[in-house]
Amino acid sequence: MTELPPRTSPTRSPLPDATEAATVSASRSPIPPPLELSLPPRYHFLRTAGYLLLGAALVTAGWMLLPHGDTHLTGAGKNRSRSQEPNGLAAPQQNSVAAPLPTPATTQQRDPQTDLREPGLRHITTLQLAGSFSQAADYAVGAPLEFRRDFTIAAYHEWGRHHPDQAIASAVRIEEAFTRDFAMHSVLSGWARNDPEGLAEAALAFPDSDFKKAALTRALRAWMNKDPNLAGDWIMTHPIAVPIAEEMFRRDRR
Repeated sequence: MTELPPRTSPTRSPLPDATEAATVSASRSPIPPPLELSLPPRYHFLRTAGYLLLGAALVTAGWMLLPHGDTHLTGAGKNRSRSQEPNGLAAPQQNSVAAPLPTPATTQQRDPQTDLREPGLRHITTLQLAGSFSQAADYAVGAPLEFRRDFTIAAYHEWGRHHPDQAIASAVRIEEAFTRDFAMHSVLSGWARNDPEGLAEAALAFPDSDFKKAALTRALRAWMNKDPNLAGDWIMTHPIAVPIAEEMFRRDRR
């Protein structure tokens, strides 16, 4: 029988140094190296440029969304914003003319006719309150032509309310036809306002004329507003007043 050689333990090789151990462990590691370590250098430059462009786009978009004061200013607002300069100095404005300050004489200018009309009417009222109707009428008739109509109406209307007989006698004596017509019709208006019944009775004695017709018309209209039943009875008992009343009713219905 053949004898086997004796078993000998294998001899161990000395431990590898640190460099070889790192190489061996790296070759056996299942985890791949990071991507940035495996890419060439030019790809790192392109990625950095992309980040910069993205940041610039975000900054631009944010600026566009912010409100801007100059875009909302119009007219005087723009001029005011432009005129503000540092240190509180105002920028000079071109093509602007400084308006002169108004003087008291120009701010309180009044129509000379208005200045004469109002005092004249107040003077007539003062005389009437004192019972001087005749003096008020004389003042109105002697007033300048541009105020004579208004003064005459005011004077004779009030005189006709209180003393119609005296007012009629005064109005008839006015020489100027224009003023006389206004005075007489103003007396009728004042008379009809206070005493339409008395005016209707007095108008029956007036001479046949347009003035008589005007007197009856004013009297009947005021009387119908005051007491229509009594006025209607009076009209039916005075045939001369019937056509005047019918014409008055036709005009009122138009």
